[in-house]
Amino acid sequence: PYHGWYRQEIRLFKNHRGIYSFRDAQSFRKSNTAGNNQKLNVAKTNIHVHHYGWVRPPSIMQSKKKEQDVVHYKTKSEDQTKSSIYDYGALGKIPRYEGSHPAVFQAWMDKHDWKDQLNYGDKADLNRDLFKHERKKYRIISWIENKIFGGRTIMGYSNWHIVR
Repeated sequence: PYHGWYRQEIRLFKNHRGIYSFRDAQSFRKSNTAGNNQKLNVAKTNIHVHHYGWVRPPSIMQSKKKEQDVVHYKTKSEDQTKSSIYDYGALGKIPRYEGSHPAVFQAWMDKHDWKDQLNYGDKADLNRDLFKHERKKYRIISWIENKIFGGRTIMGYSNWHIVR
């Protein structure tokens, strides 16, 4: 795992009044009586959730990226890259997932016909900004977390209080 990627998140909660999505798809918070947001009290589970939000053809992913930049960074569509193909970067630097995928996702995997548009090497296209996992700072933090701390996150963000 790489520092900054979703390692743990809230994915199931009782639908009580005042709980709302917080910071895009990242997590949830609760409004208190004063109107402030509060972290939720959560119970940790051993359930693993596969997140496939980035498993899209590069042309569709580029469209998603442009929309996210407008929403999150207040960019204007004309300020964005003119490329119609999203660059996933040097995928050779990311460990390959060798586990199994949920059966419901198999039809999508069978349609994965954009492999020829991906870079499976170790070298990134330097004509673009580096992704977070490509930047030296985060690569060092990820190495420390994985090799020294056994996968435990250091200096990470937590949007909850674990109660059990």
